[in-house]
Amino acid sequence: MTVHTGARTGPGPAHETTARPWLFVGIVALCAIFVRLVYVQLFSSPMPFWDQWDGEADHVLRPWIEGHFGMEHLLRAHNEHRILPTKLVTIVLYELTGRWSNMDEARLSACIYGLIPAMLLWSATVGSYGGRPTLVHKALAALIFLFSVLPFSWENTLVGFQSQFYFMLAASIAAVILAARHHSNVLAAGGIFLLSAFACLTMASGLITPLVAACVLAMACVFLPGRRWPAAVTSVLLLAMAIAAYATTPQIPQHQILRPKTAIAVLDALNHLLGWPITGYHWAMFYLWLPAPVALTWRAAHKTVTRTDLVMAGLYGWSLVQALAIGAGRGEGLVEVPSRYVELLIPGLFANAWFALSMLAGCFREPWRTRIPAATLSVAFFAVLIGGLLARTPADFQQLRTRSEALAVQQSNTLRYLRSNDPAALDVPFFALPYPDHTRLKALLDNHSIRQALGWTSPLPPPSAEPEDAPAGS
Repeated sequence: MTVHTGARTGPGPAHETTARPWLFVGIVALCAIFVRLVYVQLFSSPMPFWDQWDGEADHVLRPWIEGHFGMEHLLRAHNEHRILPTKLVTIVLYELTGRWSNMDEARLSACIYGLIPAMLLWSATVGSYGGRPTLVHKALAALIFLFSVLPFSWENTLVGFQSQFYFMLAASIAAVILAARHHSNVLAAGGIFLLSAFACLTMASGLITPLVAACVLAMACVFLPGRRWPAAVTSVLLLAMAIAAYATTPQIPQHQILRPKTAIAVLDALNHLLGWPITGYHWAMFYLWLPAPVALTWRAAHKTVTRTDLVMAGLYGWSLVQALAIGAGRGEGLVEVPSRYVELLIPGLFANAWFALSMLAGCFREPWRTRIPAATLSVAFFAVLIGGLLARTPADFQQLRTRSEALAVQQSNTLRYLRSNDPAALDVPFFALPYPDHTRLKALLDNHSIRQALGWTSPLPPPSAEPEDAPAGS
């Protein structure tokens, strides 16, 4: 089962070309950004949503505007997550625009997202791109575009605060690429370390990045030529980083209810996660996640593993461990994968698609006993993946529209209070406000600095209108 990726004349890195398909990759990335920006324009809202009120307004913008912002505010955890780059985005956009707007953050998040399809496609084409894209490259570009334009990740698209996912994804993909392609390079080792540290400061599950990068470095030492000491030293540092990140991750008591109580429950949640985009069937994960281990095992046995194989193995492993972390930490009763988590599976699915396509392209050079299983596995993967994506798209669009309508209602009710200072304006049903606690939201809206961030200049309510025990905004 020979794995081919394009215009290569033989197996192994010695035959890889050095052409860089920047134009091809750039066009795909720009198209993805454009579609995401259209979604933001049509369906998002300027009014910040839920975690933004604590994570951005109270813990970042209020101390920034009041002049007592420090590193402790930047490094302070939001639930289990550090979200440092997301906080920096909040400050920079406020300074540039003079306002705190979810729409501004969502637009920037859409642009940051463009790095992800660009790096994924580049990781599959570099070293096998002979000046024009092959059929395999075009198929991968079409899949990446499909991943970018379908609305299954509507939560991350509509809310700028979710940029933390894109920062983590971009840093992790870059770290895996460096580890697989430059394991013997000292400068690359420094880049891997910095990217992994950055990933740890985006979300709690960012600690998976140094673990996977260390594994990829170890695999590169086994399968590829070159000096090994840079990879060995870097791997030790990466493992220490992951342990330190785990040890300093806050434990949130109210989140413990989301943890499955038994190993069987974790496996069931993992099955639903890895079965996405199919919902409710336990067989889907086997078709979707088999191509990578099958192809990689074959090439390892035949000693034909390339750098691109190792990149894809790293992406596969990263998404697999992310799914395991979600299943173990948030898997209680999980049947449908929450929209915000889906994009963590995309690198792994892309890696499986690359292995499936390369198996399909190379199987015709193999005997029948190898050709038929390879072709069957590849065709089954794409049938389940594309069929599942298309089948769920109408429901995803409906959820997108429903959330957009809810955001409009939340903005209307919040503006009604800002105009009137009447607490009755906040006495509305759950999810008709952009924050789950109307008393806490009122205290935040009554803070002068937060009103300034929102660009609201009307007078604050008189002191007598505020309950004595209301939170003080901190």
